[in-house]
Amino acid sequence: MTRTFLSLLLATTTLIAFGQKPKKVTTYTPVTGVNMEEVFPMAAYMAKHYYKGDMDYLAWGDRHMRSYYIGYYWGLGTQCRAKVNYRVDDGQGLDLTMDPVEMYDPETHRWNGAREDKRELNIKIEIAEYIRKYMASPDSVQKAKDWFYSNLRINACFFETATELAGQRWFESYLKDKPVKWNLPFDDVKSNSVDGYKYAEFFSGSLAGTALDPNADVVKRFNIVHYTNSDKNVMSSKGSTVMLSGFIRSLEFADNAFLITVTDKLEDALPKTSAKATEQKGGSVLENAEKLKKLKELYDAQILSKEEYEAEKKKILGGK
Repeated sequence: MTRTFLSLLLATTTLIAFGQKPKKVTTYTPVTGVNMEEVFPMAAYMAKHYYKGDMDYLAWGDRHMRSYYIGYYWGLGTQCRAKVNYRVDDGQGLDLTMDPVEMYDPETHRWNGAREDKRELNIKIEIAEYIRKYMASPDSVQKAKDWFYSNLRINACFFETATELAGQRWFESYLKDKPVKWNLPFDDVKSNSVDGYKYAEFFSGSLAGTALDPNADVVKRFNIVHYTNSDKNVMSSKGSTVMLSGFIRSLEFADNAFLITVTDKLEDALPKTSAKATEQKGGSVLENAEKLKKLKELYDAQILSKEEYEAEKKKILGGK
């Protein structure tokens, strides 16, 4: 039995980090009078810490968030799962809907479609009542917000669909100068010659199988450069997973991806530009970003074929 599956005996359990369950309610009603900046963190926190389900989609502008599969049992041990959608309407009401329910067939080892019935209704009611109850507690709301906006999975979901302007607004509102502790795939470390830092460490690549659920439908669309004087990761292997601790200081956008700059301490000097500070093969990061931008424009104008675009891109990034 995997960790994602949860019995409908949830009614006898206690909500981790928040306290006792609300009173039993038999009718589902949306949560009204909510602020999306508060209710989405609360909903995501509850899904993670109570139902053991992460988020796998966040379209902030569409006011839509969706969980990864929430697992539960029906009858005598039949495994079921469904994704929960959270949507905030113009009237500041949070409505919950469930994607088509799936039921596990142990004989074929496959998930098959199943009819939604009372068990799913009870889960919706329970989630809504939890959110309603703990939204009334300022301390609970703040705890959920602190977790939500610095969470690696949430940021991966947000940046996956974000435009450049949306990314900048997200950074200014929720990420700037915030502390993070993220387990990330280590890409490279290079000597750094300006701004008083010995090294620039790079984190990129897929998060699947490391910080995120290996089955999650999330693609990481941001990279990280960490400026540091610590020798800790100098001997780390490419592709290994290391803990990145520090403070988010800046955000840049190039080649349809975001670059987050992190320093060890908030009082550390912010590099004049993370794009200038570190030399890479073929030129500085800033030079490469400009080249990649122009190259993408040529590709979008159909002047370059996909093969030519990929070959030139590889050259710019230092490939053979």
